[in-house]
Amino acid sequence: MPNSLSTMHTIMLLDDHEMVRQGIELGLVNEADFDVIGSYGTGTQLLEALARRPADIVVMDCILGQADIDGLSLIRTLSRRFKKCKAIVVSSHYTPAMVSLALKAGSWGVLGKTQNLTELITAIRTVAQGKIYLQPCMLSALQGVQPALDASHPNSNVELLSPLQLSA
Repeated sequence: MPNSLSTMHTIMLLDDHEMVRQGIELGLVNEADFDVIGSYGTGTQLLEALARRPADIVVMDCILGQADIDGLSLIRTLSRRFKKCKAIVVSSHYTPAMVSLALKAGSWGVLGKTQNLTELITAIRTVAQGKIYLQPCMLSALQGVQPALDASHPNSNVELLSPLQLSA
């Protein structure tokens, strides 16, 4: 639980499934240090909203509607145009390859949609501290993929942090 000196973190949500967005928003509303300032169904809507009002964190699906921008391109766009905004990918396609691609594109965190909401809350707080968040099961799976975070990656100097390291 955050202390009384916690910083407020502004959050925008992106998923092409409205019920998923509503569920995440309902789960985050009780967190005193979170302010969900927008919820969007398309990447275009998200980018337009960010141009009007920046957010600290974007919680987003990587697989969006067929007519929408692809998630990896959107993450790269966020990294270039909105440098202070950090993307966290929440996806049903949670494989080492997808996680590696999302990190290489500039994502600050990746977790599967099969996880519970407390995992997302932990991820948001970890990323807000400037640390990359991955679930423990992905840390070992990505050992051979670590070169994806090379010197040109926006997160290359950021420590990978798992929930196990948070409690240590």
